[in-house]
Amino acid sequence: FNSLEQLESIRASHPVFAPEIPAHTLETWEKSLLALVRETSEEKLICIYNFSDQDKVAWINEQDGTYTDLLTGVQRFTQPKEDTARFQVVSSYFSHIIIFSAYQ
Repeated sequence: FNSLEQLESIRASHPVFAPEIPAHTLETWEKSLLALVRETSEEKLICIYNFSDQDKVAWINEQDGTYTDLLTGVQRFTQPKEDTARFQVVSSYFSHIIIFSAYQ
């Protein structure tokens, strides 16, 4: 139940989870990953879901803030891929990572 309480606390702390906030997909350039985005004028939520049985990398074109994993509190820094403007976020095997960006 601690995990459920943690998720409820995260949801209550961020207006981007409000039901009226629309969601859209984000290109990851990886067939087994799904990225969903919800955003307000103050914050952005990116959820990356891995549907494979292996670790995967999502290459996303997001450059607007410092990304923090809301489940662990770990900040994730994007790294440019040499030949593109895409940025790397690792998605773990059989799990999803919720990543939040606060606009500065």
